[in-house]
Order: sequence, then C-alpha cells, then structure tokens
Amino acid sequence: MPRAPAMLRVPAVAAAALLALAALAVPAAAHARLLSSDPAGGATLDQPPERVTLTFSEQIEADFAQLQVTGPGDQRLDAGAPEVDGDVVRGDLEPFTQTGTYTVAFRVISADGHPVESTFDFDVSDVPAAAADPSPTLTQPDEPTATPSAEPEPTATAPTAPPTPTASPTSGEVDAAPAASPSPSEVDAAPATASGEGEGGSGLAGLLLAVAGVGAVIAAVFLAVRRGSRGQPDAQAGD
Repeated sequence: MPRAPAMLRVPAVAAAALLALAALAVPAAAHARLLSSDPAGGATLDQPPERVTLTFSEQIEADFAQLQVTGPGDQRLDAGAPEVDGDVVRGDLEPFTQTGTYTVAFRVISADGHPVESTFDFDVSDVPAAAADPSPTLTQPDEPTATPSAEPEPTATAPTAPPTPTASPTSGEVDAAPAASPSPSEVDAAPATASGEGEGGSGLAGLLLAVAGVGAVIAAVFLAVRRGSRGQPDAQAGD
C-alpha cells in the first residue's frame, strides 16, 4: 500500500492539533473570570476605600453575587448585599478604624451558571484620626424641663374594723334625756349667778356689820329694860 508523502502528513497533524485546542478553549471561554478590581489585589492604600468594585469578563447573575471584606481581628467591613450591574459588582464598605491587611472574598455565578469564587488582599497604611480613635465631644447639658410628676400609685390600706354597736337607749331614757338638759333660763342665769358671787363678797361684809350693830342696839335696849324693872320694886318699898 503506497504511503502518503511526508509533506502531506504534517499539515494534517497540525490541523488536528489546532482543532483539539479550539475545542478545549471554547468551554473555558464560557466561564466568567475577574478582569480587574478596585482596590487591586496586593495594593497598599494611604486611605481606606469606601467600596470594592469587581469587573468580570461576562455578565453576572444579580441574585447570587456575594462579597465579603474582613480586616484585622476578623472585623467585617462589607455593608449589605453587593450591587450587580452587568459584568460589574460593587459593594459598599463600613468606615475603617485601623490599619492592616484586608481580605476581599467573592463568589458569583456567570451567565452560563458556572460559579466563580476567589479572594485577594490589600493593605491600608493610614486611617483618618476621627475614625481610628473618636474622641468624645463635650456637649452642654440641656436645661431640665419640668415634667409632670407621676401620679402616686394607690397603696393598699388595711380595712377598718366596723364600729362596735352600742346599746340603744330605752324609751324611758329617751324621755328623761331632755329633762336632764338645762333649760334656757338656767343657762342664762348661770353666768349671772357666777358674776353675782363675786359682787356678793363685799355685800356680805356690810350685812354682817349691820347685823352686829342691830345686835348691839338690842342688847342695850335689853339692859335698859332690865334695869328699869329692878328700879320699880325698890321705889315701891320706899313708899
């Protein structure tokens, strides 16, 4: 059997090799790959970024994009879910409070459904002083405003004992009660009697003197009468 010339076999082998390479390259080109990032991997920044931006080789499924940024001490800096715009993924960051190395981890789904995930680092050499060590600011205290005081809560009080029943007065006692009370005239006369006792002190002394005088007069008259009666028998005896 005649052989093909060597010059014809070489182009055929080369064509087969090119076709094999092309077949392998087509599936690889269908997957999304990261083209660039901001900040770039390995970069050192003199001020912290406000967001991370990732640009891919093809569009990304918006519902499955994940972006996470961690710093020293596993501090999370990513603020919420990332935003997807075609082949660009953006994620806002929280304020940085310290310098050091920060890691960006992402996972996205390309248009053909193939997941792509990877990580890269960047360094921050300086952060604003206010963010690194916020100093407390002195604020003037507000003047106290009058607030209505709370109403006092009712306190439980012990129930009072019922009054002890007293014996009701009999009908005779009820009738005798008005008689025992002083009459209006007696009430009116009571002050006069009390005042009369004060005035009667001097009157009593005068009365005693008058009685003594009358007694003296009576005694004198009695003695005179007695002497007169004795003189009459003597005169009769002389006659």
